Amino acid sequence: MAIAANIIIIVLEVIGLYLSAKRGGWKILQFYTQLSNIFALLSSILFLLVGEKAAWLRYTAVCLLTMTFLVSLFILVPMGAGFKKMMLTNSGLFHHTLCPILSFVSYALWEPHSSVWFLPVISCVGSSQRYSPNRIVLLGLYLYPMELSAQRAVIRLRLNVKTSFSVPRFSLQRSL
Repeated sequence: MAIAANIIIIVLEVIGLYLSAKRGGWKILQFYTQLSNIFALLSSILFLLVGEKAAWLRYTAVCLLTMTFLVSLFILVPMGAGFKKMMLTNSGLFHHTLCPILSFVSYALWEPHSSVWFLPVISCVGSSQRYSPNRIVLLGLYLYPMELSAQRAVIRLRLNVKTSFSVPRFSLQRSL
């Protein structure tokens, strides 16, 4: 079953990447979702080629895709992206829904498990800070910038992270 699931993951990832590349070209490589799905594609290919030796790669890919799924469902959809648009149409169907769910089920039920438990958190934090500098990143979870409005004033609190080793810089803007 693990082999069949990984073949399906490869097919779904290729379809999703084709749809994304058709819309955004090379710019898709700046998004965490695309990078995590490319990593999942490569880990599935390696799993088919070398079997259990790629277990830690599959584990990392499953963690990355699980984070993609959870952020899309519980942060982006409530922020106004829309469930249908984010989770059920175009490349979102593949990258936000099908591939994360199938990867999780395949790894949990059919694939050999890895003992490398800390690598995904480090890779999530590192890649999130590198490719999404305008988002607040805490232990691999996205907390998007908040907008608070009171009457005619808009206050924006934003945490900018330049690199994974820099000190965060806070800014408070007020407009009337």
